[in-house]
Amino acid sequence: MEATPQIRLLALARWQMFVNALSNRKSKWQDVVGKVVISLFGVVVALGFAFGLGAMIYEGFRAGRHSLLGIALGIVFWMWQGLPVVTAAASMDFQEIARYPISFRRFCLLELSVGLIDPVAATCILWLTACWIGVLFGRPSLAPRAGVMILALGCVTLLINRLILDHLQRVLNTRKGRARFFGALMALSFAYQVFVFSGNRSGEKILRAFQSLSKVAAYFPSGFASEGVSGSLVRGLAGLAGYAVVAAWPLLRLYRRKYQGEVYSDGRSKVTVKSMSAGWAVPGLSTAGAAMFEKEVRYVFGVPMGFMSFIFGPIAALVTSLGFRSPTSSDLVFPMIAGWVILAVGSRGYNIFSLDSWGFGRYLLAPVTLREVIVSKNLLTAAMMVSNFLGALIVLCFMRPVPGPLFLSVLAGYTAAALSSLAMGNYFSVHFPFSVDPDRMRAKNTSGAAGLGIMLFQFAIAGILGGIFYWKLPALPIFAGLSVVAAWFYWVSLNSSARWAESHSEEIVRMLT
Repeated sequence: MEATPQIRLLALARWQMFVNALSNRKSKWQDVVGKVVISLFGVVVALGFAFGLGAMIYEGFRAGRHSLLGIALGIVFWMWQGLPVVTAAASMDFQEIARYPISFRRFCLLELSVGLIDPVAATCILWLTACWIGVLFGRPSLAPRAGVMILALGCVTLLINRLILDHLQRVLNTRKGRARFFGALMALSFAYQVFVFSGNRSGEKILRAFQSLSKVAAYFPSGFASEGVSGSLVRGLAGLAGYAVVAAWPLLRLYRRKYQGEVYSDGRSKVTVKSMSAGWAVPGLSTAGAAMFEKEVRYVFGVPMGFMSFIFGPIAALVTSLGFRSPTSSDLVFPMIAGWVILAVGSRGYNIFSLDSWGFGRYLLAPVTLREVIVSKNLLTAAMMVSNFLGALIVLCFMRPVPGPLFLSVLAGYTAAALSSLAMGNYFSVHFPFSVDPDRMRAKNTSGAAGLGIMLFQFAIAGILGGIFYWKLPALPIFAGLSVVAAWFYWVSLNSSARWAESHSEEIVRMLT
C-alpha cells in the first residue's frame, strides 16, 4: 500500500510526541516521575477495564445472556466519542498536511490514520478486542460473526468520532464558539444532575428511563453490532453500513474544504473605545499588588465561562440538595460540597503561572517582588474558595438551616484544606511551572509532578477524614488545630517559594516559554 510509509511515520511522530513529553529538557525528574506514574495508572485502568469487559461477556455468553455484549459495545462506543473531547489537547495537529504534494484520497486516509493512533482510540480498540475474546471463549461458534461485527463497529465509530472532532474543532477555533461550547457543557451537566438527584425521590422514574434507553440503544451502532452477533447478521451489517454512509458523506465534505486550505478564525473583531478608569484599591495590598489582583480576576472572567469558577459551588449545592430528603442525609451535603470545592478550585493553585507564558518576564522588569506576585495569585484562588463556600452555605440555608456545630467543623476543615492546598500549590507552581493557552481546550493544565501532588493531596484528605470517622474523633478541635498548622505551612511555603522564584527566575521563564 502506497500510504503505508506515511502512516508509519505518523505513528512514529505520535510516539515521539509522547517520548518528548517525558524527556523534555524543561522538565525535572520529579515531573517525569509524575508523568510516568499517571501514564502507568492509565495503562493499569485500561487493562483492568478490558479484563472486566472480557470476563463479563464470557460469563454472559456461557449463561445465554447475549445482551451483555450490546452493553459492553455501547460503553466502548460512547467512551470513544467522549474521551477524545476531554483529551483534545493530546491529539496531533494535522492541519498542515495539505501543504504536502499528496492526493485527496491519501489525505483522507492519513486523516483517519491520525484518529487510529490516538491513545484513546488505541484503548478503545483494546476494549473491543477484549469483547471479541470474551465471545471467543464463551461461545466459539459465534466468534467469526463477532469478529466481523466488532471490526465493522470499530470502523463506523472511527468515522463518527472524526466527524464529531472536526466539527468541534471548527467551533473551538473561535472565541465565541468556545464560550457557547462551554456554556452548553455546563447546561448539560446541570440538567443531568437535576435529573439524577431529583430522580432519587422516585426510583420508578429512573427505571422507566433506563427501559426507554434500552429500547433506543438497539438502533445505535453498538446495538446493530450486537444484533449481528446474536441475531440477524444482515440487519446488523445493514445498520452499520447506514451509519457509515451518513457519517462519511459530511466528513468527506469537511476533508475537501480542509484539503483546499480552509482556515477557521474569529473573523474581524469590533473596535470599541473605552474610557480610562482608576484601578482597584484592595485593602491590605499596595497599588501594584491591587493591580496584579485585578489583572488576575479580569483574566479569569475573560476566559469563556470563567465566571463559573466563582459560582459552581452554589449550583452544586442546589442540585445536590434535591436528592436528599431526610435531615441526616441533608447534613452530609454541606461537607460534600465543601470538599468538592477544595478539590476543584484548589487544583487551580498548583499552576499559578499558567497564563503567564510570555508575561512572567514582565514581573522581573516591574518594581514588584515575586512575593507580591504570588500573593496576588493566591488571593484569586482564595476568592474563588470563599465565594463558592459562602454561596453553597447560603443556598443550603434556604433549603434547611445548617447546624452551628456542623458549620464550625466544616469551616475549620475547609480552612485547613484551603491553606494546605495554597501552600502546596505555591511549591509546585515555582518548581514545576507549566504553560497553558487559555484559548485552547486542554486535558492537562498542570505539570506531571503537580498532577501527582494533587493525587497525593486528595489521598491525604481522604485519609484524615477516614481516620476521624473511623475512630469517632472530635472533628472541630482536630480541624482547628490543623488550621493553625496549615497557616504556618502556608507562610513558610510563601516565603520559600518567593525566594526560589527570585533565584531561579530565568529557569521559570525558560519552562513557561
